[in-house]
Amino acid sequence: MPVVKDKNGIKIEGGHTATFYSRIDSVIKLILENDKYLEKKRNKALTELVIKTFKVSDRMARTYITEAKKEVNRMSKKEREKSFIKALRNREYLLTEAKQSGNLRFALAVMQDRDRLLGLYPPNELKHSGELISKNTNIDVEKLTDRGLRKLKEMIARGENLEFILTNLEYHKQDFQSQAKIN
Repeated sequence: MPVVKDKNGIKIEGGHTATFYSRIDSVIKLILENDKYLEKKRNKALTELVIKTFKVSDRMARTYITEAKKEVNRMSKKEREKSFIKALRNREYLLTEAKQSGNLRFALAVMQDRDRLLGLYPPNELKHSGELISKNTNIDVEKLTDRGLRKLKEMIARGENLEFILTNLEYHKQDFQSQAKIN
């Protein structure tokens, strides 16, 4: 690659000029205006548009497009990360509100939602019937004994994993235990 220098004769880092980056920005704008340009089958149309717009060779147009697509992918990754962090903050706020109000059901629901968002639950899988089921079964809080409710409240306050309380039958009412043993 040839050495690129600015007007004062100083080597430009990365070997690209300001024109190069402004053209990439223009291609990014084209892609963002019409996201169909991200599809492979639209490469030819986008390449022809860039060649026509900037009066460059096919190879240079493809370079601009490649760099622009990399930047668009980086931008969307940053947006996903920001959205994920915002979703976690929202769950933590709701959990704090639920704990302060003493609403155990709401707190449990928020914790499960937060944990699912974090990927702590196993993914859903298909039964042979084609019915979508989840490995983790939600147990109704009304089926817990008073001791179970106290234990649940303590675990929520400490932010512990609730799988223990939901799977340990000693914390469940008698009628639910017999039903669970049958299944």
